[in-house]
Amino acid sequence: MTYVEIIGVMGTGKTSLLKVFNECAKYTPITETEDQLKNLFFVEPYLEDPKKYGFEGGVNFTAFHLNRIQEALHKLPPDAKVVVDTSLLTQYAYGKGCLSPQDLKLIGALVKRSTEKLPTPDLRIVVHLPIDIHMQRLKERGRESEKNVSREWLIATQKAIDETIEKFGDGVPTLYLDASKYNWVSNDNDKQEVLRLAEEKMKKKAPRNKPAPKI
Repeated sequence: MTYVEIIGVMGTGKTSLLKVFNECAKYTPITETEDQLKNLFFVEPYLEDPKKYGFEGGVNFTAFHLNRIQEALHKLPPDAKVVVDTSLLTQYAYGKGCLSPQDLKLIGALVKRSTEKLPTPDLRIVVHLPIDIHMQRLKERGRESEKNVSREWLIATQKAIDETIEKFGDGVPTLYLDASKYNWVSNDNDKQEVLRLAEEKMKKKAPRNKPAPKI
């Protein structure tokens, strides 16, 4: 199985990039709908007050993403090419800025064990956006659950994601993309360039020759 995961803060273009892999490279996409997220317990309280509800949000999001991915993988053949628009590492990154050391350790243990239940990614794509563009995109999306997301939170969370990947990447090839420099929604040349970069990065996959670090 070829397994690609896309990671980034909300509104960076993860799902649009997932569609490029699906439509142009025949990857099977695994994603969630807005309705599924709306029905997920603690979404809005977590986004409004992550310091108060960060632990509950981390537990719920980790379980939700793990179950969603496992359910989809169960239906696919062993030689499938799969792309997912999330990473369980995100939940640890989100917790870095709002959880107590004790709660962060618990979320880290949950994320680590959950990650072990999934295929090791052949590629991890990290999507970035300049903060002004990022704020504008969230405003244009108009999602109720994102209306109170602050500029400071976006900056801190992107930094936390980068730090988490640097610490726990475990040799997975990682491609960083500035979504403001590529229009993978409607520009065919940009779509092909992103796929070329991804394929090139996967060819350089490092062997997993060391144990996973402690969280």
